[in-house]
Amino acid sequence: MDSNDPTSDVHVRQEAKARVLSVILHDVIPDPRDAILVALMHTCGGFKLLLEPEDFDERLDRIETIAKLDLIGRTVASAVRDSTVTPKTRRILQAKPIPKLRIRDILRQRDFRRGNIPKAMHGIYRQYGPVVELPFKLRGSRLVALMGADTNQWVNRHGRFYLRSKDYIRDLERTFGANRTLPGMDGAEHYRMRKTLQSAYSRSTLERRLPELIQLCRLSLARFNEGQVFRATETFQNHISSQVSNLTMGVDCSHYVDELLQYEHRALVTQVQGALPRFMLRTPRMRRYARRVRELQESIIASHTAAQRRGKPPDLADAFLELHKNDPQFLPETDITFPFVAAMVASIYLGSGLAFAVYSMVRRPDLHAKIRAEAEALFGNGREPEVADFKPENLDVTHRLCMESSRLYPVIPWQLRTVMNECVVSGYQIPAKTFVLICQTAPHYSDDLYKDPLEFDIDRYRPDRSEHTTPGAYAPYGLGTHTCLGHRWVELQMAVNVLLVAYHLKLEMASADYTIGINPFPTSAPNKKLKFRVDAIPHAI
Repeated sequence: MDSNDPTSDVHVRQEAKARVLSVILHDVIPDPRDAILVALMHTCGGFKLLLEPEDFDERLDRIETIAKLDLIGRTVASAVRDSTVTPKTRRILQAKPIPKLRIRDILRQRDFRRGNIPKAMHGIYRQYGPVVELPFKLRGSRLVALMGADTNQWVNRHGRFYLRSKDYIRDLERTFGANRTLPGMDGAEHYRMRKTLQSAYSRSTLERRLPELIQLCRLSLARFNEGQVFRATETFQNHISSQVSNLTMGVDCSHYVDELLQYEHRALVTQVQGALPRFMLRTPRMRRYARRVRELQESIIASHTAAQRRGKPPDLADAFLELHKNDPQFLPETDITFPFVAAMVASIYLGSGLAFAVYSMVRRPDLHAKIRAEAEALFGNGREPEVADFKPENLDVTHRLCMESSRLYPVIPWQLRTVMNECVVSGYQIPAKTFVLICQTAPHYSDDLYKDPLEFDIDRYRPDRSEHTTPGAYAPYGLGTHTCLGHRWVELQMAVNVLLVAYHLKLEMASADYTIGINPFPTSAPNKKLKFRVDAIPHAI
């Protein structure tokens, strides 16, 4: 046969496969080269793929006999086995004991009482180390906290092998009638779901709808009047939720926000934390809010018929509904509500982040002026900017302000996981079934990583400093395989909103002596005392 013939390799493989099958299925004396092939295939598990389970079990004895016939085959098979990484099943006995905190150790951290979770956890890290056992039980299991840049790196590199998210979120999923969701998935299923939805959550998807984002933001800002005093957190959460619901689900769900937040908060406290009995989720008020959740799903599905979506850009709801249509077993109908609710909850997080960013801007007149200058360059003289205008150099100060605000005031300061395989982190052995609290934002307050970490300093993100680029130092969007899928979308939406707020409204603190206070639950957000006053409207809408 001609060696240049592209079918020659296929023919050779088919011939070898036929010879090997003939050797193991019939009682013939094998050729030495065939014995070597059998030894290699058996060592690599190839016969389990080639044969039906019943045939494999029936011929296993002959396979093992042939695999031992040839010396070369035995030697190569042994080398393959020795070079293959196998799980370590023996317990590691020489591990450091995990420090056990007491309630009073927690209470000594004044930052807990102030709601500043990252700073409080960094204080514990400095005093007790990167792994500590907290004085609380979660569903009867130990609760261990992981802190520090090194543990962040460990989670990024190895977390998928040892940690899972399903356990803690399972009951929350069931509250919304779901069983398999993106935050509750791990492994191959989680990777497939992220891969499928990656485009829907991407920055490029939001860029294609930039004029719509700007219009939605302006419609909300048009409600403000000169001299008006407003609560920052509640106002900006509703402001963002209107944008997110329209951009991701095609309907305005901003009027659902307060009820969704309260229902989600109650579900977290009862189903995840176990701090309240579960019947507290079935009170008349919670039942009424649950009906609103169902109304949310019905309105989204009703607005996503083929006729209504014709000519419109695909959104997140389209992506989930299409996935359900194409693979109803992978994403059944019962699991569709949860991602819609999750999108609204994400808008609450983003609204809290915007409140922190605007506070950081208004408290610093020099930064406020620089951001107004960037806004004037983009929107001045009635100009409608294009996607190309939102390049890094045109958003430099705004982007660095948002990054520093997310460092000091991350809205998701920690993540909860379950240890599914016993592991060793920083020399501490953590048994399976332990709940771990990954305090990924604790390094944000480390003076080993950041110069004067308590100071608000956007210059730390300049190329000549780049303090946030140290591995494990900066993690406002989570870690590992569960890092926020839409963080690039969030960065653009946050920058656009900060710029438009600076362009259309001149804000000042309603109370000049206000010091930031944080409510840590259900999402880290400025407390109700943070209020702004509209001093002027330099560019009316």
